[in-house]
Amino acid sequence: MPNYTLVDFDSILYAACLCSKDEQEDGFEIDKDTVIQKINSSINGLFNTLKNTYDYNTDAYKLFITDKNNWRKIIYKDYKSNRKDRPKPHLLGFARDYAENELNAFRADLCEADELLLCTKKHLEKDFDNNVVIASLDKDLYQTAGKFFNLFHTRYNLVTVDEQQALQNRWKQCLIGDSTDGFKFLHGLGAKGAEKLLKDVTTNMGALRVVYAEYIKRLGRVHGREKFLLTYRLAVMPTENIPYATEFETLF
Repeated sequence: MPNYTLVDFDSILYAACLCSKDEQEDGFEIDKDTVIQKINSSINGLFNTLKNTYDYNTDAYKLFITDKNNWRKIIYKDYKSNRKDRPKPHLLGFARDYAENELNAFRADLCEADELLLCTKKHLEKDFDNNVVIASLDKDLYQTAGKFFNLFHTRYNLVTVDEQQALQNRWKQCLIGDSTDGFKFLHGLGAKGAEKLLKDVTTNMGALRVVYAEYIKRLGRVHGREKFLLTYRLAVMPTENIPYATEFETLF
């Protein structure tokens, strides 16, 4: 039974382009060789941690990066608009090119890394007997059941999300939106309130009824329906009609 590791690579590339402000006033790396060294060190560190700490030996892996364009911005122009004024590391474009051209990172037009990764996971598990671990910082990925390795360096851990937890996470995201991505329409409703609303829900249809009713209750029938549908499309990770990787790298 092969062990696959699927890596949401965006955060690793970003981190590799940062440096101490003692080195550069703006905190952005300017040496390309150093960026490459940091990227490769992060990859090796990830696989070594999985092996040595969690006894998970990666047989094959794939790195995933987000496209510069995004289909969500087509349906909602303010998606991640709160990030547009943040300065980007000088060598982030270089790091992305290195990942795609030298490390065979997988990218697809208009898609984010996390949805490409989830569709690849679904493909690997559908017709084959595989173990799959997802390595990422993104909590949105917990909308699907599976094994997840948290890439945040002070919280390294390997967790398993079951089907019920995934269902709760998926619909909780529909209720509270994502202010970091620029969409949240049920103001005043946080994680605790969403968990309370969903505490007795065990099916997708049941969750849909609860969430939809909350939108109608708070925003009215017309506006509530509009914002529910928009939030659903923005928040729920798609696993259909999204490209997935079919070729993988191996460790030697």
